[in-house]
Amino acid sequence: LTLSPERHLLLSGSRVAVVYFRAGYSPDSYPTDKEWSARLLIERSDAIKSPWIGLQVANTKKTQQVLVEDGVVERYIGHPREAAAIRATFAGLWAINDSSPIAEKLIKSAIARPTQFVLKPQTEGGGGNFYGEKMVEKLKSMTEEERGAHILMERIQPLVLENYLIRAMQPVQLSNVVSELGVYGYALGDRGIAEVRQGGHLLRTKGEKVDEGGVAVGAAVIDSPFLYELL
Repeated sequence: LTLSPERHLLLSGSRVAVVYFRAGYSPDSYPTDKEWSARLLIERSDAIKSPWIGLQVANTKKTQQVLVEDGVVERYIGHPREAAAIRATFAGLWAINDSSPIAEKLIKSAIARPTQFVLKPQTEGGGGNFYGEKMVEKLKSMTEEERGAHILMERIQPLVLENYLIRAMQPVQLSNVVSELGVYGYALGDRGIAEVRQGGHLLRTKGEKVDEGGVAVGAAVIDSPFLYELL
């Protein structure tokens, strides 16, 4: 990979238009300076990055936890009503990487009421979360340094419905289920956002008692939303 004076990303002399990161979401992906240098070269180029480094950082648990802090959303959203509407969608997120009275109180609350919290590692995407008694055991055994690699989150209590779960080569099940709706979108621009568009959605449904939610690992199934208007 090389970078031209015009910031074009070149691979064996050919210009690269789009870079899609199938990997690169954890420190394990960058074992040496060579990988970090390649990532920096890509980010400095005018190729479309999916995701670009700003979006990747924004999607980390730590950044989400910082956004919940007082005044942070308001720093970027100038209208108080709009900022309040955004905050209304937030669940509680807290740093527990010190021995302050607030952090200790949060940990004690999570240990006392484990169904109300989830412990999440500072990684991309889902997986690796701690729920219930496993979370309690983890919180009791973690060092202060280990706490810094995690955030404590208020556990979302979604609407429980009755629906059928259909999986290949398995009996159809009528179960109590919960769903998670993800909305796809993109932001395309150069030195500033020029265009923001919504590009589809994905609805995942799983059993009410299932903690993790991945479709690929068999925890959830692909679902379809049914939209209706309340009169």
